[in-house]
Amino acid sequence: MRSRILFLLVIVLFGTGAQMLAQTQSEMNEEACKKVKKAHAELDRLHQRILTANAKDTNFVKALRDAQRVWIAFRDAHLRSNFPDPDWETYGSVYPMCRCNVPSEDYD
Repeated sequence: MRSRILFLLVIVLFGTGAQMLAQTQSEMNEEACKKVKKAHAELDRLHQRILTANAKDTNFVKALRDAQRVWIAFRDAHLRSNFPDPDWETYGSVYPMCRCNVPSEDYD
């Protein structure tokens, strides 16, 4: 009898704990996008510091800006290749989370 009660107690405790860690798809989507936006903001700050520190080196600044334009074109093409169907519902409820994990113009 005691082992049965202990067994049920363990099931209840573990079951409750697992539910407390669960997130809805909407929450996971939001969290993924929030992390990417935070990282992108930090990258933008670093980029500005580099431009400011090298402002007198016009060749460097021009080359960096040219590289950034090429990167943006590649990034956007890569995003379109990952999600070619313009109807996002094609990809289901996980789409926003997956979409946030692919760098895009949304974070410029």
